Amino acid sequence: MNTATSLRAKRLRAPALGVIGLVAAAATMLAMTDADAATARYEAENAPATCDGAIESNHSGYSGSGFCNSDNATGATAQFTVNAAGAGTATVAIRYAHGATDSRPANIVVNGSTVHSASAFNATGAWNTWSTKTVSVPLNAGSNTIRLAATAAAGLPNIDYVEVTDDIPPQSGDGRYEVEALTRGVTVVPAR
Repeated sequence: MNTATSLRAKRLRAPALGVIGLVAAAATMLAMTDADAATARYEAENAPATCDGAIESNHSGYSGSGFCNSDNATGATAQFTVNAAGAGTATVAIRYAHGATDSRPANIVVNGSTVHSASAFNATGAWNTWSTKTVSVPLNAGSNTIRLAATAAAGLPNIDYVEVTDDIPPQSGDGRYEVEALTRGVTVVPAR
């Protein structure tokens, strides 16, 4: 084998391997970021959740021991007290069933402020067919109230739970992060 060709091949491989290593490191860092998100489920039938109506279990497929069947009235609510590690935007998944053919709109109210007006909860086809509506909401660090308030006379759909994904890191340090040890994987540590 020609030595010049062999050296050129080695020189070409080194930058390519460096790029591959950086891509792998970035993928690992993204995976770590997603894993840092904390998800908590809040069942409609458990305190500190409240339901203007009744906690029922007559339609199958719900989680926990039941669901909130609100009163058929404008203003009927299901309310949840949730916690967040820090202030910022969180994702809220609302699991519901709606066996009628209409839409059951609701205001989504966080800490007393309406963040989504007349948000549609569309029919799911049957009262035991559950669907999930996902919205982004602002949360404060610590305790927060999320209230679903019916905006039509039919009330809310049946509400099983809300699941809050809080990808907001707790407030500590100066908020900067450094990536170290790229040759051994990626470690994210607070900057000093």
